[in-house]
Amino acid sequence: MKRFFLQVYSLIMGCLLAAMLAVDYFNNGFYASEVEDEYLKYAAMLTQAIRRDIERGSDEAESLAWWRRQLHENDEIELDVIPLEPGMAQAYVKTIVITEAEDRLDVIAPFDSTRALSFSVYDRAEPGALWAYYGGYVAIYAVLAALLYALTHRLYRHLDEIRRQAQRVADGDYSAALPAPRVAAFIELHDDLNRMTRALAEKTQENHVLTAAIHHELRTPLTRLRLALDMALTTPRPQEIPELLQDMDGALTELSQLMEDLLTLSRLRLAQTPPPREDVALDRLLAQCALRLDDARIQMNLVRCQVHANRPLLERAISNLLENACKYAHQHIAVTLTRLGDDIELEISDDGPGIPEEARVWVRQPFFRVDKHRNRRTGGVGLGLAIADLALKDSGAQWTIGTSAWGGASFRLRWRRAQEGIVQPFPGQ
Repeated sequence: MKRFFLQVYSLIMGCLLAAMLAVDYFNNGFYASEVEDEYLKYAAMLTQAIRRDIERGSDEAESLAWWRRQLHENDEIELDVIPLEPGMAQAYVKTIVITEAEDRLDVIAPFDSTRALSFSVYDRAEPGALWAYYGGYVAIYAVLAALLYALTHRLYRHLDEIRRQAQRVADGDYSAALPAPRVAAFIELHDDLNRMTRALAEKTQENHVLTAAIHHELRTPLTRLRLALDMALTTPRPQEIPELLQDMDGALTELSQLMEDLLTLSRLRLAQTPPPREDVALDRLLAQCALRLDDARIQMNLVRCQVHANRPLLERAISNLLENACKYAHQHIAVTLTRLGDDIELEISDDGPGIPEEARVWVRQPFFRVDKHRNRRTGGVGLGLAIADLALKDSGAQWTIGTSAWGGASFRLRWRRAQEGIVQPFPGQ
């Protein structure tokens, strides 16, 4: 704290002192120029006055003595007669010194053909005035030091809280949040740090879940593969080998799909730069995805529109949502693409068992399945909606999970016009 205060105080006071010295330097230069002009005029007027007195018949010595007395009473100017310098034609300032303690000025003005008048101005500040002058500076610096100490104390307290929070996060403790700051300048910083802490906590939890789930999901097909291989090697009935090979092929297919999904999920979560985007005809993409599934239960109601997104990711997300509907639907799957003002809305709904409200947040997480008992019809390892969530966010879509008119699941996607360049009408529409 003391070191921080001294650094801030030295920096600010150093800048203030440099600024004051610069101002004094320019002020003194301006003041010296003004004083020179003033006393040059004063010397010319005084010389003319003395000459006028002499021309009117006054004794030169008495006139000079009288003017000396008058000037000496003011305690400002001393008058002397000196020899005229060779080539001197007009008055000039011989010496000028301007400081806080004293002002000194020597002006030489020609008096006649052989002599010149020397005006010496010497003004020294009273000792009490100097003490008051420098004491004022000391008081100003003391008051500024007190204010800066109070300010740096508050700033250091918040910075220390941020430092301790960073240490806790580095140690893996995401439980504590920074308290609301009293300094308005730190509100956004504290909010960002708390948001970062929550995001790290969520990512860390996801990584723990993902690590544990990968081990489980890999073990299941590997166990099936090992079991089928052992049975194929030891079975006394050769006619059973083709069926065992088919089981092995199914396990390998499941492993391959799992690896592909994990790679896709990792790329989406760890991407440092956004993938390339293009204008994608959303209605055509939906039609192509439905055509590949070749499911008669899918009924489509589409309008022509396009979104600016990465086509492979958007296609993967929509395919996952449609495949999810095909797995669980009984008789009806409805795909509706509409335009609501400047927004685009896509709804995929089915008449399956639906997704419970308490599970609608968790289905976006990797390896979470509403149906804990996998079977050959539904299959899957719980990565489809997690991949769809990341891919849809990349395209600028906001999506929610609800209940369809048949009681099944309803996925509602919306691209908002507020996101510049995301939603556009189809060319020629």
